[in-house]
Amino acid sequence: SACRSPMRAGYDTTVDKLTFFRAPDNASPEPAFAPVGSEGVGEDWTRQVYNQLRPKQIALIRQFGEQCDSKGETHRQCESSMEMTRRSSCFPRCVCGSNMRYVTIKDRVWQLIHEGPTVPPESLVPIIMEQILQSPPIMCDLCETNVQADGGVWSCENGQRTMLHSAAYDVCEACFSFHASGRYAGAGTVGDGTPLVALSQGTPSP
Repeated sequence: SACRSPMRAGYDTTVDKLTFFRAPDNASPEPAFAPVGSEGVGEDWTRQVYNQLRPKQIALIRQFGEQCDSKGETHRQCESSMEMTRRSSCFPRCVCGSNMRYVTIKDRVWQLIHEGPTVPPESLVPIIMEQILQSPPIMCDLCETNVQADGGVWSCENGQRTMLHSAAYDVCEACFSFHASGRYAGAGTVGDGTPLVALSQGTPSP
């Protein structure tokens, strides 16, 4: 009979790729999802990979902002991600190597429905979308904040088609603006007015 052992994956920053290794003997073969910081998060290798990818994705967004500024595309003056998209002649890169594009949450939910294991009949999609948009399950993979139905995200064109981010990869407007242009569009604040995204992601590039 075949010898089977639980496996885990991690992102190795020294070689810039996903690596696989044998899980501890007491690890469960099918770990359940657990939010970061909760009990059992050590077993959630998928979220662990997302956490390991975060610094590289931030660096790629900063690189995008710097490259576009050098071309005279003054993203620091843009009022929104949609305006930034219109001004750009290039697209930000995702950690997987694909492009990231700005989409509304409505479009992102439509994509989520059609990426599922069972795609519903098109006649039911508007009804399903209406229900989902009441509380969209779209979370920013940098600040781990849920995005409201009237917002948007920078989403990887690869969707779920890579093990680097098997649940897709989305960056909210607040995080993207903060790292690409130093603006705090849409970011929440603490008592002294400091953007929440600034507390968790460090200082943007000058």
